[in-house]
Amino acid sequence: MTIVGTVLSMILTSFMAYALSRKYLHGRGIFNFIVVFTMLFSGGMIPSFILVQSLGLIDSLWALILPSAISAYNMIIMRNFFQGIPDSLEESAKMDGCSDWGVFFRIILPLSLPSIATISLFYTVSYWNTYQSAILYINDSAKWPIQVLLRQIVIVSSGMNADAASVDVVPQHNP
Repeated sequence: MTIVGTVLSMILTSFMAYALSRKYLHGRGIFNFIVVFTMLFSGGMIPSFILVQSLGLIDSLWALILPSAISAYNMIIMRNFFQGIPDSLEESAKMDGCSDWGVFFRIILPLSLPSIATISLFYTVSYWNTYQSAILYINDSAKWPIQVLLRQIVIVSSGMNADAASVDVVPQHNP
């Protein structure tokens, strides 16, 4: 899950960040506003669960990968790095006959390896530490990530009962 999620996230984030970093993209400001808006205001847990359930991703590892495939924060960092690359490099590559894809893969990506390494590390740690979404979306214990398994080991080894019905939340006082 960590490897596939990191690779998919890096591909999607780098494509979106490169597109939003180009000055000639029409509606670039609107798309940037939408990205920042989603960073400030999220839908919440219940709408996310309903979306994952309606897509049929419950009990699938894709439920842990796809909803967090693009992080707005990481995309903004990468977009700003791409904006720092001079436009003259892109123009000279196009004058030499390079296509848009060629400019991206031959010029932009090799120059942005520090940014790619940093954002890859962010995504890797994020996928490795997946806990809350795994509890929400994965019911099959064979598909749990390591953090959920560690939680189960701690609960079992400490003798705690995870059953909520057996926990006395409010102590009873008999007068």
